Amino acid sequence: MNAVNSAPRKVVVYDPTADEEKSQGTLAPRLASLDGKVVGWLDNTKDLVDTLLSEVQVLLQKDFPKTEFRYFRKDSVSGAPPALLDQVAQCDAVVTAIGD
Repeated sequence: MNAVNSAPRKVVVYDPTADEEKSQGTLAPRLASLDGKVVGWLDNTKDLVDTLLSEVQVLLQKDFPKTEFRYFRKDSVSGAPPALLDQVAQCDAVVTAIGD
């Protein structure tokens, strides 16, 4: 016969909702043109995001041939190391996307 543990079990439930923001951030000013600017691509490592960003770059290069493009890839979908964020911050504009 097996011994039965009759001690009550404890279940912990976490509430995944975040607090509502009291203030909203402001958007960065829109660039008049991308020509002569540096545009960064920030890949968050999700499936197919590299394909999406590559296709957008092809389209932008047609309209803005003097634009320099730089590609950055995070180590994982969560967060980015400060050194990577410093590199991304050197760009005039940054595009990021999620794939799947």
